[in-house]
Amino acid sequence: MNPRLKSSQKWTSFPTEFIQQINAVVNENFQKLSPDGKFSIDGRIFPKEVLFKISHQAKNSITQNSIWVSVDYDAKKDNVNIALNLAIDCGGSLMVHHFENPKDEFPRSWAPMDFNKTEVFICLDTQNDDLEAQADALLGESSEESLVHISESMEEE
Repeated sequence: MNPRLKSSQKWTSFPTEFIQQINAVVNENFQKLSPDGKFSIDGRIFPKEVLFKISHQAKNSITQNSIWVSVDYDAKKDNVNIALNLAIDCGGSLMVHHFENPKDEFPRSWAPMDFNKTEVFICLDTQNDDLEAQADALLGESSEESLVHISESMEEE
């Protein structure tokens, strides 16, 4: 996941149980949009932004459409649950819009939009997470389980 803000280096993944719960709700509620497709979510919490991704992969498709939502967040003064809920609501609404209006274009790089009277940032990509994970496994790259992560660019400094 590539954060919108360059300052977003240290991050925490959404808790596994939280991801499982949201995935279950998304797949149950969105199944009618794509009965044979697969939906998934992911997210990270940075000190200045919450990043949420909702993805759909059609059956027998190599591409995966992922809608990313970035919400500004100040860990020192904001409630992370409010930012999380906003990002999840926005991502879900955009996924429904994507299915109902397939000809509408989504930005391929971060672009601001107003959602529920709040500025959020969105973008779309078609990277297949499963293929990326398989490639990482072949290359021997691990995804260590730890609570706080530091992006590679920060480790190189």
